[in-house]
Amino acid sequence: MGVAFTGACLLAGFLVRAWGGWHGYFADDESLFWATGVQLARGEIFPLVGPPISGSPAGLPGPLFYWVCALPALVSPHPYAQSLFYALLSQLGVLAFAAIVRRWWGLRTAAVFLALSIAMPYLVAYADRIWAGNLFFPLAALVAWLTSRLVARPTRRAEAFVLGALAVAMPQLHLSTVHLVLLAGVALLAFRVRVSFRWLVAGAVVGALFYTPYLVHELRTGFSNTLAIRAHAAGAPERTVSALGSLYASFFGLATTDLSYLFARGYWYSFNHFTFWKGNGVATMSQLYEQAGSRPVLWLSHGLTWLLQLCGLVVLIVRVFRRRRVDLPTLFLFVALADITALYLLSGKSGYVHYTTIVLPLALLPMLAVFRAIPRRAWRFAAPALLAVVLSASGLVLHHFYLGLEGTIPDQLAIVRRVHQERAGRPWAFVGGSQWIFGNAYARLSDVLEKTPWTPQATAAPADTFVVFTRKDWDVGPRPGLVPIEVLPHLVLTRVVR
Repeated sequence: MGVAFTGACLLAGFLVRAWGGWHGYFADDESLFWATGVQLARGEIFPLVGPPISGSPAGLPGPLFYWVCALPALVSPHPYAQSLFYALLSQLGVLAFAAIVRRWWGLRTAAVFLALSIAMPYLVAYADRIWAGNLFFPLAALVAWLTSRLVARPTRRAEAFVLGALAVAMPQLHLSTVHLVLLAGVALLAFRVRVSFRWLVAGAVVGALFYTPYLVHELRTGFSNTLAIRAHAAGAPERTVSALGSLYASFFGLATTDLSYLFARGYWYSFNHFTFWKGNGVATMSQLYEQAGSRPVLWLSHGLTWLLQLCGLVVLIVRVFRRRRVDLPTLFLFVALADITALYLLSGKSGYVHYTTIVLPLALLPMLAVFRAIPRRAWRFAAPALLAVVLSASGLVLHHFYLGLEGTIPDQLAIVRRVHQERAGRPWAFVGGSQWIFGNAYARLSDVLEKTPWTPQATAAPADTFVVFTRKDWDVGPRPGLVPIEVLPHLVLTRVVR
């Protein structure tokens, strides 16, 4: 695995993620994070609390995530700059995790990981836009890499300092990052690493300083946000074995070409694999695979990647029992599997997949274990054949997934600019139509890029009234009184005729 091969894989992976970012989703959450980052970079605002916690009135305990969002805005305020920034972070995570795999499992296995990382669907889908969940992969890879270096040489000071800072500050990025703290802590204890306590504590102190804005907010408001976070955790829904089992299916599925979760639920919400596949899952995925271009290839890769995952898990378990010891990547995997149950029991949500995506890189370890176990004589033929099937299927399914998304950055910008062109200073109103959720995105794009607040006068008469539909909804039939003025691949902007 030379520099040229590594560089080629990283560049190819970056270009795939950059393509996904241009065709990725940009709606309410994404526009909030982008607009806040741009305004923070300009010095127009200084938030004290982080983004809203889903399903809760609380926000994350500090604005660190917004500071991350502000970094690409220092270069360009365009929303696509954020997508490119996240693609870059993802590739840095790939490089860090490849270093771990090379250190513990050898050069060949690291080369396989680099090749797979170019277009593995979930690695791309969670690196395409500005969003808290898209920090998970590079964060997990960074924590694992720092831990690996401390296991190899406990006297390293910089690694101890950064790990200490991350352990304290990461909950400002997402509450599920406690998963990574447990991962590093158990690994250091299991390998009896005598890390520099002084530098670890120094890093923790620096990490604590990032909570200063949040502390100011809480002192002003009687710790209102902290109380809201506690209430959110206390109001957790009922736990079920089925939901927990589905979380494990989601975790192992992150290293497959099975995109049933993304097609059925999107990026974030809970998803029960058992309910989906007992119902119309097979018919749904068959139709999607047919539309994607090759149902046989995609079903072959679907089954093959799941088989590799299950066989790899068996390989790792057998290896541990035979050798009576565990290496660091395998320990990472087993701790992650235990943590999934622990965090499911402690969290305020039922079966949300981000409690598995937080350790996304570790999901590839079973598959990599199979490649590692391939005998040298068969390697030359088996490894390229497996990679060819998986990567070709990945390309097909990603192409179909992204070209079917509504509300991309270019579409949303086209809508905003056309509305500004059409209204020409007259009173106007905006009605969401079948895509009301995009209203906030239009408002923020208008305010930040066009320097014109999106303040429609809903009751003004006569007023221009604009309505946005998806192409699917618009093509259902005629809509009297509406004239299309901007027809995009997935959206139609219309104006009410008075």
